[in-house]
Amino acid sequence: MRNDFIKSMLFVPAHKANFLNKLDKSTSDAVVIDLEDAVPKNKKNLARKSLEKINKSKFSKNLFVRINNDPKNLLPDIISSTKAKIDSYVFPKIDSSYDVKFIEKKIKKYSKLKKLNFFILIESSKAVINLKEICTSSKNIKGLIFGAEDFLNNLNILEFYDDTNIDFPRALIPIYANAFNLNCIDTPYLNLTNLNKFKSHLKKSKNLGYTGLLNIHPKQCKLTNQNYSPSKENYNIAKKILNSNKSQRYQNQNISVLKNKLVGPPLIKRAKKIVDYFDE
Repeated sequence: MRNDFIKSMLFVPAHKANFLNKLDKSTSDAVVIDLEDAVPKNKKNLARKSLEKINKSKFSKNLFVRINNDPKNLLPDIISSTKAKIDSYVFPKIDSSYDVKFIEKKIKKYSKLKKLNFFILIESSKAVINLKEICTSSKNIKGLIFGAEDFLNNLNILEFYDDTNIDFPRALIPIYANAFNLNCIDTPYLNLTNLNKFKSHLKKSKNLGYTGLLNIHPKQCKLTNQNYSPSKENYNIAKKILNSNKSQRYQNQNISVLKNKLVGPPLIKRAKKIVDYFDE
């Protein structure tokens, strides 16, 4: 289990100066300055100017920018991002490897930075069926993000409050992300007041294999970080599993018995990941 996976990724509209001034105080692992959906069309230039004023060298968190993926805004977004010395990007509206390579080429034309990080939003049916080619389209891809709301819109789903329509892609994306050793960020929970359902959203997300969650408000970050980190309870169980494997070999095989349950190699590997996470 790696400690460098991003657990909480907080989205902040770039045109909101009062939000930008408080970014470094949040408990999120990463911050995404949003130039896309969270910014009204008449505020795009203001958002880019605000981005350019950010002093990245004084910023302690992973700092990303979500750029627009349309002919009018893409290039201006990239130019402003390079002026701010941004090296990490969130690509929206990606359907195929062609889209990734097209944007990457534009960034490399203007950016002098050698190390780049791309997180790809998976939010359309085409993106889902092209997951493998997207994951392998660039060495700079470090993560996938599931965008459920845009995905539902892409499918022309007109019903609200029914997760059935997202169950398949939500379960599929972590499989591809983990296959290629990528961060895997789940879709955000949009209700800021229902804490119990937020916890359920987090629990299901972790069980599906996601390594983190998009957050839309700073108060979501603490619970998000806790959810994607092994609990102390699981650490204690993991220690017992490893100890049982050392002292209680069962019939000379590479398995052991713990509380009348067989402990085999896969469970031992999972336990070791948890212990390593705490001991790193």
